[in-house]
Amino acid sequence: TSPMAAAVAAVGRGECTTGSTATVATSPPLSTSTSSVGFGSASSLPAKSDDAVPPPAALAGLEQVAGLTALVDRLPEAAQQKALAWCSENEVHEVGLIAAAGIADAFVAALGIKPTGVPALLLRQRLKRD
Repeated sequence: TSPMAAAVAAVGRGECTTGSTATVATSPPLSTSTSSVGFGSASSLPAKSDDAVPPPAALAGLEQVAGLTALVDRLPEAAQQKALAWCSENEVHEVGLIAAAGIADAFVAALGIKPTGVPALLLRQRLKRD
């Protein structure tokens, strides 16, 4: 064995000779517990602060256009107002007409939301399904 290994072993046993110095870092023993570590179910996690904020309420009047409430109810109120006004101006009485007429991009653009943002992309996908 090397002199260093012998010195470390001696310090570990509490045998230290005069004139020798050694520094040994020790750490507490690892737990021998066999329980698994996990995150648990989603319900056991604390709620995020933004989870506590409910989505905007649906604007009164959206029900005048079939399917419009479900389409835009998670958008800000200003976008909901613009959606209702756009449908009124373009004589749309059900959201299926928007996709059928091929004017989904014009509808999304009229809402004043970021055209490449997730809400706009989701609106276009929903319109294609209807």
